[in-house]
Amino acid sequence: MTKSADFRVYYFREGPLMKDGPPYREVGIYLTFAPRGLCPKDHETTAGKIGEKSVEWCSWSKNEKGGMCFSAETLVKNFIPHEQESVEPILHIFLQGASTSQIESLERAVSTLRIQH
Repeated sequence: MTKSADFRVYYFREGPLMKDGPPYREVGIYLTFAPRGLCPKDHETTAGKIGEKSVEWCSWSKNEKGGMCFSAETLVKNFIPHEQESVEPILHIFLQGASTSQIESLERAVSTLRIQH
């Protein structure tokens, strides 16, 4: 978990935190009112779902730590019920893996997220 002034980022990782070569599979999730996307200008977009919400995934890759690193992120609006219409919490989900198939697998996993009331 990484803590910032207004939010905490929760990470779910497979494998060690530090290693040489591309990363192991990783999911990062946080809830914020002012998201900062990671998506570079040179990216691909695909449609998806998080729970019942339609989302757009931004995907990209780069050569990092001696191997290819694949990443994806999405911002999910109206996922968390809230009382004030002027303030909308946004769920930011970001993924990393060593292949596109790992990213696709992580996208399928996080698509099952639900809010229990």
